[in-house]
Amino acid sequence: MKQESQKNYRIEYIKPGCIGCRACAKICPNFWEMEDDKTKPFPKAILKLSKKVINKEGVVLKETLETNDKETAITSISICPVTVIKAFETKTNKQLEKL
Repeated sequence: MKQESQKNYRIEYIKPGCIGCRACAKICPNFWEMEDDKTKPFPKAILKLSKKVINKEGVVLKETLETNDKETAITSISICPVTVIKAFETKTNKQLEKL
């Protein structure tokens, strides 16, 4: 069985803090999209292909994605006005800086 190699960066998104401004989905659509839930007045962002941490009520608390795309990781953290998106180097766990 082929083992997947570890990615260089990790994006962490704390979903409950999202205000739904759509900046991430507009600037980085290859990583982000908005919820398509007409019952919510303010849809939140979704980190595509991420691993999700869900509480007992079924609410997504955190989404995590590993990637080799440092530029998109830094852009994502830089455009979020409420800083609910963080990015780290996978090996050192050092947080990446905003632009």
